[in-house]
Amino acid sequence: MSDAALRELEREVLGRPADVDLRRRHVALLRRAGEDERAVAALDLAWRLGADELWPELEAELAARRRQVGPITLCYVPGGPFVMGADDQDEDAAPAHLVHLSPFYVAAGPLTLGALRGSGVSVWYGEEWLSRVDERYRQEILAQDHVVTHDEAMRGVEHLARGAFDVGLAGRWALISEAQWERVFRAGHWRPDGASPYGARACGAEWTQDRYDPAAYAGGARRDPTGPEAGDLRVVRGAATNLPAPLFATFREAASPGGSFDVGKGTTSRWVRHEPGVFARPVFVPQAPA
Repeated sequence: MSDAALRELEREVLGRPADVDLRRRHVALLRRAGEDERAVAALDLAWRLGADELWPELEAELAARRRQVGPITLCYVPGGPFVMGADDQDEDAAPAHLVHLSPFYVAAGPLTLGALRGSGVSVWYGEEWLSRVDERYRQEILAQDHVVTHDEAMRGVEHLARGAFDVGLAGRWALISEAQWERVFRAGHWRPDGASPYGARACGAEWTQDRYDPAAYAGGARRDPTGPEAGDLRVVRGAATNLPAPLFATFREAASPGGSFDVGKGTTSRWVRHEPGVFARPVFVPQAPA
């Protein structure tokens, strides 16, 4: 099939998003053209637009792409568009806007002290902080494997970037962005069990790499956004675990890099922090083909 014909078919798909047969044809043609990554993205988008019949096929494709990297299970998230934010919830979740993300791998669970220790990594950057806290509090943190500060979260990801574990792909490690986090967990709204279809599990409050701005969505980037370049506060996602869908996946919280949610008038937390801290979830972004 020529590029022109494929583009014409894709325009037809956009005009008829609920046509499952048309979407199946689209996926098949992409595979025939050797465009496997685009085929999985098309399959994923079709399912998210309501083609539930395609779920078994998508589930098998996603499972086949998972990678075990040391103690970290990396789950594949196809690239493509999704609607981020909402107009009828908290004001800092507005406006709803279309975002396009590159494909990435997300850790099934958070990066933890225990996971790194169990892999023979002798130094974790939280150790210095832990040595200064009350012993009982220290033991709670070690038992639950939480990361505490944003700096520790970033240092943990930097440790991965220095080659702690071989992914077997060219690319880069990063702390998850809030757009990536919402992409992963918003898709769970269409699952009967509410779980993310990509294999990641929600675990409570999680740091993101983004700086917090209540008006960030009004003028932010629409491709692979990572938030504003300046600002003291960071975005935390997943803090309000008791919220029903779709509120859980769109709820944004502000926190200081040290982990405090008491950040001042206008942005003071609507969520009561539960000790001992905030999780950190790494992602791996493959290098785009030349």
